[in-house]
Amino acid sequence: MPKKKLTRREVMKATAVGVGALATTSILGGKAGARGLNRPVEVTLTLDSGAFLTSIHRKNASSCEVGYFESDPATPDIRVFADGEEVNPSRILKLGSGNSRIDVLHTRSDGGIKEDLKLTKTFRKHLLSRGELYEEIPEWNRSAYDCILYFNSGRFAASVVKPGLFRQHLVEGGEPTGNTRTIRPIARDVRVSFELGQGEVLRLTRDGTDLWSTAEIEAGTKRIEIQITADETTAEKFYDKGLKHNGKDYWVMSDPPPMNGP
Repeated sequence: MPKKKLTRREVMKATAVGVGALATTSILGGKAGARGLNRPVEVTLTLDSGAFLTSIHRKNASSCEVGYFESDPATPDIRVFADGEEVNPSRILKLGSGNSRIDVLHTRSDGGIKEDLKLTKTFRKHLLSRGELYEEIPEWNRSAYDCILYFNSGRFAASVVKPGLFRQHLVEGGEPTGNTRTIRPIARDVRVSFELGQGEVLRLTRDGTDLWSTAEIEAGTKRIEIQITADETTAEKFYDKGLKHNGKDYWVMSDPPPMNGP
């Protein structure tokens, strides 16, 4: 009899059960049930940039897809800090290419996947939209992204809100035209917050295999920060390659902020 092919969710759950058991003796500090170990661990994932491919203005949004490009090969795409100290700074964690899907999963101790996405009002208000840069709004070029991050949990909030100076470049050749445009205060980063209870794990997975998870963090850690980087080499990619331009020019910032739809 041929072997039954598992669905994506079945693969993720099977992996999560093992990881959840490991987490019980990792970041939450030893064996389950030990005294004083029930305090949640605060986890913040910061997106330095990103294209929000699914509109953030949908009512009761249950998921978010964020297109992303890798930074320079020598720059980590994923940086991790535990209680303010960078974890393995010499390790170069890359997201990967090939338009792959990366699931950001909050898994419970029983291996189930927690689904509790929340988009705050300030997040919706301060995220840059394509319509603020273009009268004729270009479509996303979904197949151009190195990867697409998929969230079905986490609290999304705007961070580092300030005006943005954009410079105009020609689509063909990429030469600057000399024109500039200042945009209202916009979010330069997006912070996604999670609270991990006893035995719970936050995982970044690709095809059911962990790229990284909080199970790697030492026992007793109270606060974990994950940074998904976007260095200056990604600016042209996000604002040129990631869009199907209708006109002859495009707008770009050297420090590319996250961007939403119309």
